[in-house]
Amino acid sequence: MDHLRSDIDALPKRPGVYYFYRDDTLLYVGKSVDIKARVLSHCYAAKTDAKEQKLIGSANSVICQVTPGELGALLLESREIKQRKPLYNRRLRRKVNLLSWHLSLADHVDDAQGSTEQTIELAPHSWPPNDGIIQFGLYRNRYQATEDWKNLARDYDLCEKKMGVASNRGPGPCFAYQLKRCRGACVGEERTTSHNDRLRKALAQKAGLAWPYQGAVAIVEREESGDKHYYVLEKWLMYGEASSLREARALLQKRKNKRTSSAGVLLDLDEYRIVLSFLRSDKHSEIIPLEA
Repeated sequence: MDHLRSDIDALPKRPGVYYFYRDDTLLYVGKSVDIKARVLSHCYAAKTDAKEQKLIGSANSVICQVTPGELGALLLESREIKQRKPLYNRRLRRKVNLLSWHLSLADHVDDAQGSTEQTIELAPHSWPPNDGIIQFGLYRNRYQATEDWKNLARDYDLCEKKMGVASNRGPGPCFAYQLKRCRGACVGEERTTSHNDRLRKALAQKAGLAWPYQGAVAIVEREESGDKHYYVLEKWLMYGEASSLREARALLQKRKNKRTSSAGVLLDLDEYRIVLSFLRSDKHSEIIPLEA
């Protein structure tokens, strides 16, 4: 610990991210609401913990980056670990993209009766969606998405074959039809247009599960000084950060006008969990709906 004393003494007792280095090699990235206290805890733990002892013994410098609050520290830590891959970090190293169900709105004739079909596929979530596409849900993996889609089919008497999650993919009715939980779209007893209309109504009723707000919002985090910091998000897309509400609104307008992949950054799985947990907690000062 003595070889790091001067660096530790210079650390602030504020939220942020800290970095252990061995010369130019990044060893470890961590976060805390009190950087100095957290770094000191590594040093104290090194007296009895072999992993901490190895980290402290290897490092010859420690620096930090201050953030407005806990949310900023959590998001910065996640990004830094994925991008820079420190030697001693094991968590948060792998970037996992979130998935959603994509439904095309461009119907096409699929039978002699003139009913229409819509294509459905599970794909990485994106925002804004392509023209003519509805996106539903936000999932960590294919299994979770498939189970949720099956539950939706069960709750609304929808056809698992039409929704692309039937266990029997050959000819004949879906398994749900045999259990009287499908109205027969798979065997022609229900028109595809009727089935699709019910599916879309079901998705409309469940839409809030994917994004709980009408549009973009600013998550407000209050700094120790009392100043406010704003994180601008919509549909799990991070448009950026601002130091005032006026700046947050201007940022949203500027980003939305781009309508390109550079308009914002879609949260990955870890960032999604961080933001969702923060939204559900009382740690933020407030959440402000933003006018585009």
